[in-house]
Amino acid sequence: MAEFSIIRDYCQGIGPQHHSTRIDIGDDAAVFEPPNDQDIAISTDTMVEGVHFLEGTPASHLAHKILSVNCSDMAAMGALPKYATMALTIPSVNTEWLAEFSSGLKAQAEHYQVQLIGGDTTNGNLTLSCTIIGLLDKSKVLSRRNAKLGDDVYVSGCVGDAALGLANLQGKIALEKSLETQVQMAHYRPQARVELGLGLLNIANACIDVSDGLVADLTHICHQSQLAMEINVDAIPVSAAYKSVFDLNSKQQMDFALYGGDDYELAFTVKPERRGEVKDLSKALGLPLSKIGSVTRSTSSSVCLRQGDNVLPAAKNLGFEHFTD
Repeated sequence: MAEFSIIRDYCQGIGPQHHSTRIDIGDDAAVFEPPNDQDIAISTDTMVEGVHFLEGTPASHLAHKILSVNCSDMAAMGALPKYATMALTIPSVNTEWLAEFSSGLKAQAEHYQVQLIGGDTTNGNLTLSCTIIGLLDKSKVLSRRNAKLGDDVYVSGCVGDAALGLANLQGKIALEKSLETQVQMAHYRPQARVELGLGLLNIANACIDVSDGLVADLTHICHQSQLAMEINVDAIPVSAAYKSVFDLNSKQQMDFALYGGDDYELAFTVKPERRGEVKDLSKALGLPLSKIGSVTRSTSSSVCLRQGDNVLPAAKNLGFEHFTD
């Protein structure tokens, strides 16, 4: 099967046809016309077999995840995802795999209302690379760099299940069958909190998505805002499945939640006087938003972890990194 046949059969017609799209798949470049009152937000994520996902991961899970993690970047900025391009590197032409991937990608594109407008296919080790393009009002944007002294620190949903699911898939942690599906799906099929990001535009000061690990990503906010944070480990939200596996009184057993990553929840900071608005947003979305700490002043721009009266030592590795010294 030739490259252009793959594009024609498996890549065209994915996602809604937006009225602002002038040229989409099939030309040398895509063309769209953004509204005059909005800015463009762009982000790219790449997933490599053996690094970001296990060998043999079903194609539908890969399609779900590659689009979701990109939409999560838009959510963290308060942007509405609109367009995507996809570069797909595959070791061979497997029409069954391609059909499953295409079907999964269509489902996610419809879910997020994202139109696939271009990309590339090539031969090589299985690698997925997606560029997401979103729109946001010119006067509004969320950023890592705007945390304020005294802000409350929040995180959405639960953290730790994705890392627990990966450990289970790798055979490192055995789970009851009733728990396996929940935590494995947290790893395979994260949900981008796009509606939450849009709702936080008028409430939050700083925001980030939890991809590399909660502590690592909160540290990014600290560095960008030149402030520090004090986090109450006991307030960090974890699922019933997570609690059933671990003794939460042990610091080590919170490591998946603190450092595991791949949760794609949103962590954000808000002025204390806006707690009521956060509560209302949580209720409106049906999504728990947990206050886990506060923004403080420190020359180290770091995250201090407290559990009861104890200050916990910082981990040597805060979260996932591709390159280490």
